[in-house]
Amino acid sequence: MLGKITGGYAARNYGAQQATSEWLVFFDADDLLVYDHLSRFANAISENPSINFFVNAFRKMEGNIVLPRSEFLKNGVLSRQEALAAFARSDFIHMNGACIHRNTFKALGGFPVDRYLRAGDVYFWLKVICSLKMVHYDPTVTSMWLLHNSGVVSNKNNIIQTHPCLDLKREFNVGLNWFEKHYLNAAINRKILSWAVEKKIVGRSVEKDIRSLTLFSMRPRQWMTLITLIIPQPYYGRLRDRVLSG
Repeated sequence: MLGKITGGYAARNYGAQQATSEWLVFFDADDLLVYDHLSRFANAISENPSINFFVNAFRKMEGNIVLPRSEFLKNGVLSRQEALAAFARSDFIHMNGACIHRNTFKALGGFPVDRYLRAGDVYFWLKVICSLKMVHYDPTVTSMWLLHNSGVVSNKNNIIQTHPCLDLKREFNVGLNWFEKHYLNAAINRKILSWAVEKKIVGRSVEKDIRSLTLFSMRPRQWMTLITLIIPQPYYGRLRDRVLSG
């Protein structure tokens, strides 16, 4: 049966279905464990028995270069609002740095198979945050994401559609308080804009992306990104080349 499974999301879901333990940890070909990854999860789980989702910090590597960290969160329990606010600033969750209770994973339907070409995992982690009252974060870096092994990210054909996280606006239209919705929209804005920049660079239209933004939840720096996206393509390319060369 395993031979019939295609795609990373389907493979992870299959693994979760076959798992016999209570907790799930995922490990991809573009991951590298560099510290006591599992033991820190185990310790956090034993100290926080009411929490179903745990996150360890990770770092990105491009070649032999370790990229700077963008998230600086407190160690310990984060409320849903705090976690959404953190996601509005940066991707503090990655596939190799997450540990989730199997029942929670199953209840949320697992990773979205055959729905998205890319970023279905980002959609799922944000969905997990919206579904739980609390998550646990450990700022200790226990894994590395090797970007040069990540073919999905480098394939620009995977960004034809709008960002998958946009679907969460509809899915969590109720159930969140005003502040939680605000930070969810801010997080979705960040992902939409990031994807739109990639589209703009390769000459794709970003009209749908811009229309999808929740302007009320825009952060100050995002307005600058939005303004540059409105610039016509030839001038955008020259402006970007000038900024990079400067």
